[in-house]
Amino acid sequence: MDRKTEKLLERIEKTGVRKSLREGQVLGREGLLAMKVQIVPNYLRIALGVGSMVSGIFSYLHWIWNAPELSLLLAVAALILFVFSIFGIRRTLSKVLEGMDTTSGVELLEAAVEGVFSAVGAIFEGV
Repeated sequence: MDRKTEKLLERIEKTGVRKSLREGQVLGREGLLAMKVQIVPNYLRIALGVGSMVSGIFSYLHWIWNAPELSLLLAVAALILFVFSIFGIRRTLSKVLEGMDTTSGVELLEAAVEGVFSAVGAIFEGV
């Protein structure tokens, strides 16, 4: 697996474990395919947050310099960037797998199911 797929697998496993713990049982295949996974990398979300701060600062400066039209435009851009930096973009696992080729998708799903089952199974066996 390439680095991007490995990171996606880590996010899928982490999300699957959290959802399984919330529901109190190990998720089945349908539950895993229906869960939402963050697809925007963390470094990009941090960059969007920094861009939001910069846009907000320039918005304030343009407000002071009596350019309210540009200030409003920059404020809207800052708000949009801020929302994407906080929430990112989430897709269901089934949508993520649709965008991949069949072999990679099957390998990713098998690895995710195995990782979630081993982590959550060990937690529930100890209870």
